[in-house]
Amino acid sequence: MQDTPDFDGKIVEAWVDDSSTTIFESPHFQPYAGRLFLTGRSPKDDSWDSGLSYGIAWDKVVSYRIYENSEDRKQRFAHFRKSTVRTAKRQALMILLYLLMSALGAAIALLVLAACGLFK
Repeated sequence: MQDTPDFDGKIVEAWVDDSSTTIFESPHFQPYAGRLFLTGRSPKDDSWDSGLSYGIAWDKVVSYRIYENSEDRKQRFAHFRKSTVRTAKRQALMILLYLLMSALGAAIALLVLAACGLFK
């Protein structure tokens, strides 16, 4: 078997080349039909696939993340969600400010045109 990482006791989030993601709890490698597969169970949580067995071909994995445990992953994801919400709020405020400035600019332009006598 080729050199493979040791994921014993870890939570591993793997992306395959079709952009799907699979999360494993303490996965291991298993040969099947001449190919190497990363196999294991999904973490036990409140999701629909909690505790299901999975297997993905290792040669299709394009990247992966290793977490120390389920709590580590939850904490990191919670931090990511908070920063994503802050970024979305900031972007929404910038769009609103841009729209207000555009409307204000248009109103000023109309006032200038009216003052110049271009509207009669």
